Amino acid sequence: MDSEEATPLMGDQPATSGRKHLASLFVMSFSLLGVFCAFSTTQNLETSIVPGVLGYWTVASIYAAFCFGVLFLSTPLIRVLGPKYAMFIGSLCYATLMAANLKPIWGTMIPAASLLGLGACLLWPGQGAYMTAAASNYANARKQETKSALGLFNGIFFGIFNLANVIGNLTGAIVLSHAGGPHSSAVKILFFLFLVLHYLEVLCFYS
Repeated sequence: MDSEEATPLMGDQPATSGRKHLASLFVMSFSLLGVFCAFSTTQNLETSIVPGVLGYWTVASIYAAFCFGVLFLSTPLIRVLGPKYAMFIGSLCYATLMAANLKPIWGTMIPAASLLGLGACLLWPGQGAYMTAAASNYANARKQETKSALGLFNGIFFGIFNLANVIGNLTGAIVLSHAGGPHSSAVKILFFLFLVLHYLEVLCFYS
């Protein structure tokens, strides 16, 4: 296994305990929680707040680019970048959609959505490879079976990650309901807050 894949996102801790790999899992999980609090709410609101059919085409562009990237780009790029840098670069791409929503026109939304989709093709395979490596190293350190550690790591990650829909949608509902609805200046406030949150959470990858 590539040594870079097993490098923790956190600083060094005693290698024999496995704590550094578990700590890395929590850093990754909460970082992606912040990223997807912003993205999930943004995606859910696109067809309501973006004029005409642009919102529908925006969402379609995300997944078209994602499918293309997974089929043709993910494997070679992750081999070059390694899982950790793939996650970092992929996460940065998610910010483009929040930024584009500050001025939602065809010339901003479709390119931003396409870039996000290509970023997703780095983020998710990178996340899977990184978590598998961390779980394997944790199992070795604790002298456990790898499949048991993988179950633990997946459970923790998705338990934290799925809070994104709850937190993100509550945040969106509160901001929009207290600032005049989805077609007011509240929209720009919401996306600006999401953009700030997104960058803060991405920085957690290397804090």
